[in-house]
Amino acid sequence: MVAYHRQYPLLKGDFFLPVHVGRAVSAITKDGIINNREKEWLLRNLTGDDTGDNISVRNREFSECTGLYWFWKNYPYQECDYVGFFSYRRQLILNDLFDRAPNRSEKVTHKCVELNKKRDVCRIAGINEDRIIDILNKYDYIVPLRSSLEKINIHSVYEDYLKVVPGVHVHDIFSLEDVFASVYPEETDTLREYLRSPNKMMYHIFIMKSQLFNDYCEWLFNLLFLVEPHIDSTYYSINGKRTIGYLAEILFGYYFTNKVPQEKTFNTGVTYLI
Repeated sequence: MVAYHRQYPLLKGDFFLPVHVGRAVSAITKDGIINNREKEWLLRNLTGDDTGDNISVRNREFSECTGLYWFWKNYPYQECDYVGFFSYRRQLILNDLFDRAPNRSEKVTHKCVELNKKRDVCRIAGINEDRIIDILNKYDYIVPLRSSLEKINIHSVYEDYLKVVPGVHVHDIFSLEDVFASVYPEETDTLREYLRSPNKMMYHIFIMKSQLFNDYCEWLFNLLFLVEPHIDSTYYSINGKRTIGYLAEILFGYYFTNKVPQEKTFNTGVTYLI
């Protein structure tokens, strides 16, 4: 699944499912109002996340997670060999592109490589079904490399959240910690250790064996729905309203750093389309 909330070049490949996230509130995006031409393109070219069991109307708060929830609840992924989740601007690199790329700041710190959105990203980054299956014959999960934020003087996930993400508030990440501790008290120290580290796993994108996808989504959405009542974003900025989406990215990084066997995890760089 590839999450879109605006008009953007579609990824090439019959194994991609482009999904319009937040279709139930399609007059707006996370950035504000969109024009009719863009809205019509989204309706014409993409599947919506507003059918069946869905939380599409909460897209302004959950961001791309409304699409992930729809996919989990409605798509017959059990019949697939693998499940992937990409963003319209970010995809996992499956060849040696990351190693060959110049050591610019975004590569060194955020583990991503900038590419022109008009180029054939799948060909350049080696994203094809044969390569996916080849990796998953050896590993269970394909996820991003962890960042090295200390190189830009950011020393923890806490600091990245509070200094870099506009419009969010410190008490919400504390609420996440409290909820997490109530559900997984034995892992409280492990979560705090992750939050104190500059090595954050970013972007919330992955490819994994399909039988493992349900485990991750059950874990993630259980925590998000528990923390949601503790967050009042009524007077937050447009970006601040996406707090739950940002907290989901933190939980994603924690899960694939601490909840799954690292020897079964293939870490790689990420494309960032500009």
